Amino acid sequence: MAIPSWHIVTWPKVVTGVNDWRSMARDFRHLGTSVEDDDEVPGLHRGQAVWGVDQGGRRIGVAWEWREVRANVVAMDDPMVVLANVELHDGAGLCLPDGQRLLALHALIHELPWQDEVSLARSRQSLRLAA
Repeated sequence: MAIPSWHIVTWPKVVTGVNDWRSMARDFRHLGTSVEDDDEVPGLHRGQAVWGVDQGGRRIGVAWEWREVRANVVAMDDPMVVLANVELHDGAGLCLPDGQRLLALHALIHELPWQDEVSLARSRQSLRLAA
């Protein structure tokens, strides 16, 4: 993985409007996906996904853990835990409460092709292990 997921919280905090946030989804890029064996469920995998965007010299990152729930089917491991260095504000300039912020982060994640990137990362790992 190019950028560890925990590193996102060390980036400078970025404050942006929720309407601007919604329009950023198409600009987010895959920054890295880790894959490891799931110790709790033999034969399945888990890992972390990191996505980000540069907006006007500001770097914004979002990261979360994923887990294979059955062979080749992945989901967020704990939807209540999303790391991000962004604070969102409403039209009046007030910061969104944590619950609304989390919903906005989930809306972004839903738009990203992150499951495809997990599948690619798992394939690359399988090729490395087979070599």
